[in-house]
Amino acid sequence: WNAGKQQSAVNDDWDDWDSAPTHTSAASNRSNNDWGTDWNTGNGGYHTQASNDNANWDWEPNSQSSNQRYDSAPKHDDNGRNWSISFGRGIRSNQSRGQNFDNRNDFSRRNNSDRSSFKVASSDVGKIIGRGGSTIKELESKSGARIKVIKSNDHFDNETTIELSGTEEQRNKAQSLISDITDGSSRSSKQFKPLENDGGFTASNTDFVDWEAAINESAEATKRKWASLPPVKKNFYFESPDVSAMHPDDVKKFRLENNNIMISHFNEEDRRPIPNPVQNFSQAFDHFPEILDEIAKQGFEKPSPIQCQSWPILLQGIDLIGIAQTGTGKTLAYLLPAMIHIDQQPMPRDQRPGPTALIMAPTRELAQQIEREAKKYSYRNIKTICIYGGGNRKEQIGQVGKGVEIVIATPGRLNDLCMNRYIDLTSVSYLVSNAIIVVIINFMTK
Repeated sequence: WNAGKQQSAVNDDWDDWDSAPTHTSAASNRSNNDWGTDWNTGNGGYHTQASNDNANWDWEPNSQSSNQRYDSAPKHDDNGRNWSISFGRGIRSNQSRGQNFDNRNDFSRRNNSDRSSFKVASSDVGKIIGRGGSTIKELESKSGARIKVIKSNDHFDNETTIELSGTEEQRNKAQSLISDITDGSSRSSKQFKPLENDGGFTASNTDFVDWEAAINESAEATKRKWASLPPVKKNFYFESPDVSAMHPDDVKKFRLENNNIMISHFNEEDRRPIPNPVQNFSQAFDHFPEILDEIAKQGFEKPSPIQCQSWPILLQGIDLIGIAQTGTGKTLAYLLPAMIHIDQQPMPRDQRPGPTALIMAPTRELAQQIEREAKKYSYRNIKTICIYGGGNRKEQIGQVGKGVEIVIATPGRLNDLCMNRYIDLTSVSYLVSNAIIVVIINFMTK
């Protein structure tokens, strides 16, 4: 900065001003970083106050500054203007020409007359902020006020301070909008303040909950919910005379010769007789000729061990846990009974709100493999869809909306579509959890 015969050195890069010739009538030496220096431009000057807030520019009348004067080039029309600037983030130190610095230690707005605050229940803060800050941005847009949530360091504080900035009208409108969101909870703080008794202890003003009554009420509500749903038919098994006539020794021998099939009740109190295994496809699906035709198209000669024992159980609507090696026909073991279950329900398919059979798979590779297997069999125009993460979400949603009977899904994508209400599972009555080598088939009671 050239000041004629005398120079004042300020090491804050203020030397990159316009190169127009300058003249100084009187100058005084200032120490480095002297933010108290007032530079007067013509009859007025730039008046600066350092702050960590955003830059606020206000017109001020011409003020008396020090005798030090900076005469700018004629092209600068700064005469008669004073600007008040608060420097904050993103404002460069060499923001403009001919600026004065006045250290007023102001780390907020010039006054607090445009601010107000009030308290809301801490539980309502999430409603005010919204997902990703969407709600608070909308409130600021509607009211014109700036809204700031003051986080308390006290984790036991039931109230949170909301600070509003702007005109009185803007602040009143913002507070009214916030009160509408919190349903008036922010206007009353009595319910959050403890009452102090004579002994100096505090007593909460919260009513006690009768948990036993609440549990009973929940149980009754659950019963009413299930009762309102349509009935579910589960037993479609017609035992072949050849199967029912098998001697226990023949049953034991057959199981031993077919990979040593082992079967037992997983509930010790269950006393139902375990069905005898079938030895061919006709013994299982003699009453469903279309199923037999689909099996014949695939060229199978006889059922696999897990199919022999699982079909008599699943066709009766009994829950089953099946364990077998990969490639032994587990998918077909639960898929064909699922198709019969879907087709034989009392409620017509076009009246069901969603799928009837749900097959869960831990990975998308397994889900896609099950889908390929399911599409090999065409039975009564039953539609199948596979939904999984990494696939085209929009396309999957569109297919679900068209109506499907069998949904093969991975947990993540299924949860996504359920949360966003793209799929309704209230009509599911046949559930399969395929965990690589373990198959769990569950029939819903209702």
